[in-house]
Amino acid sequence: MFKSMIAILLLAVPAMAADKIELIETTYDGLDKAIAKEKGKVVAVDVWATFCAPCVKKFPHFVKLHESHAGKGLVCISVSTDDLETRPKAVEFLKEKNATFANYRLSETNENITKELNEKYPTDAQPVMIVFNRKGEKVKEFGGKDKIEDIEIYLTKLLDEK
Repeated sequence: MFKSMIAILLLAVPAMAADKIELIETTYDGLDKAIAKEKGKVVAVDVWATFCAPCVKKFPHFVKLHESHAGKGLVCISVSTDDLETRPKAVEFLKEKNATFANYRLSETNENITKELNEKYPTDAQPVMIVFNRKGEKVKEFGGKDKIEDIEIYLTKLLDEK
């Protein structure tokens, strides 16, 4: 009986984690503050959307980066560019992928959102991953054509730097 209770608890753990996954509305300023708060750690920001097929394909690799490197000082942050209509789909996607890190949706509503987004967090080549070093400095961008292996090698090297 004890073994079956443990098995039930172990099966329930991923479900509990998925229930806590949320998509937080933020502005550029809020995102900048979230990144700055992680100074002293390496931060990888994945800009994605559910309507972007390459984003959807690469996102599980971002989750794996988090799972394998969070203990070494990597902080993963996802930023959805989904609009309000597709927001529920984005939340479901995050839960399906078990994205247990901070997940934001840019809620900027100004008329220059595309221009401002491309200046601050370049998204012309979604998916894009923006990497910040332990000093909080933006050091690298990876686009949709970059190989997962190259991203992991770069992050590992950055995490090894003290």
